[in-house]
Amino acid sequence: MQKQQIVHFHNYPRCPKMNCFVERFNKSLKEEFANYHRSTLAYDLDLFNRKMIDYLLWYNCYRPHHSLKLESPMQFIINSLNTEKSNMLWTSTIS
Repeated sequence: MQKQQIVHFHNYPRCPKMNCFVERFNKSLKEEFANYHRSTLAYDLDLFNRKMIDYLLWYNCYRPHHSLKLESPMQFIINSLNTEKSNMLWTSTIS
């Protein structure tokens, strides 16, 4: 990191005051996913990782978040985009 001149910030584990968003996400990941897939984690790490990818896609694209007024993060981003500020044109794939 020093060779690339990258600044490295340290965060103490399980310290919500320093990084509350990461700690909250870790809690959700553990309570909503990892606790229910312990046996898969113990016996089939590849399957666990594939299931976790599916969970993370659902978490970011479909799961309602209270902090976002029950919108998914993806929906919140889409709704927040302003055509004047965005160079990307969103196309509708619904017929």
